[in-house]
Amino acid sequence: MKMYLTDEPTTEVFESDTYAIMYTSGTTGRPKGVKCYMTYPKT
Repeated sequence: MKMYLTDEPTTEVFESDTYAIMYTSGTTGRPKGVKCYMTYPKT
């Protein structure tokens, strides 16, 4: 039984890719969602 992969992943990750979607519960209004990207905000 193979326990782990030894091959390198073939998927590329870009700064514009979404890594998470966060949602509010909507207790004070309509529920909302926001996409989080792989980049950090530039300050």
